[in-house]
Amino acid sequence: MAQDKVFDWYGGNAPALEGMKADSTVDTVDSYAAEGNIDAGDPVILGTNPAEQVKKAAQASDASTVIGVALHEHVDPKDGHTYPDGKAVSVMTSGDVYVKTAEDVTAGDAVGLGAVEGTLSYIKSPSTLTTAVSIPNAKFLGSGVAGDIVSIRIRN
Repeated sequence: MAQDKVFDWYGGNAPALEGMKADSTVDTVDSYAAEGNIDAGDPVILGTNPAEQVKKAAQASDASTVIGVALHEHVDPKDGHTYPDGKAVSVMTSGDVYVKTAEDVTAGDAVGLGAVEGTLSYIKSPSTLTTAVSIPNAKFLGSGVAGDIVSIRIRN
């Protein structure tokens, strides 16, 4: 696996986490209230009240309106979600962030969303697996195989 490795503690390399900031470059993180449950690494779109809410993208066609990626937060998700309905969500709208890819990707590929085995997933656009809808201004910074956690750059 060509998964990005970002930590080197005690002689071992641990993989990145979905929704984790990929580096310390200049970025923009905006806060919204969760409309429905959202997990770290999820692509998000504006919610019913677009000035205050975001929700998880539900289908590939939402890719054209993705505003960012929900960031990792050090919490104990008691209900199984990083951001339960109504909780404040940190959204990376511009910067470098880690996501899990559902197909092999190469640095420079456009980032898209598509249904892979019934799950909305990050894939390259165009995809060899399914119909992909590109996320505007997003590209893979790293390379990897399906299931790897790879960095992307999003600029919204």
